[in-house]
Amino acid sequence: MMVTVKKQLVHSDYTVGLIYAKPLEMHAILTMLDEEHKSLQLDEDDENEYTLGRIGSHNVVVFGPARGEQGKVAISTVVNQIRLSFKNVRIGLLVGIGGGVPKSNHDVRLGTLSSAHRNMVHQLCNMTLGS
Repeated sequence: MMVTVKKQLVHSDYTVGLIYAKPLEMHAILTMLDEEHKSLQLDEDDENEYTLGRIGSHNVVVFGPARGEQGKVAISTVVNQIRLSFKNVRIGLLVGIGGGVPKSNHDVRLGTLSSAHRNMVHQLCNMTLGS
């Protein structure tokens, strides 16, 4: 049996936050990690739970609302608290299953990126794996 030793980095090494809204989405993100890192001590006011790891060359912080919590308020709470412990996170990506894509005439499949802006204009971009 081979034992994998997890790396221990420091808070400032993490620059990407991957935010999930539901446990199913968390499991999808965790399977994408190339490497999982050891947990770090959090700021005393930070109530989030994090999974730390690496995807490609990016050190990522995976986080979301506590079990049973959901909705905009729950997401905004966890997003506001990440900066308490991980001050170098420069980009946050809300990773989801795409249930909120607005129109039935969009061909949304695995690999489709959807982004929304303050004025709620949706942009879709289809990507082909391997390109």
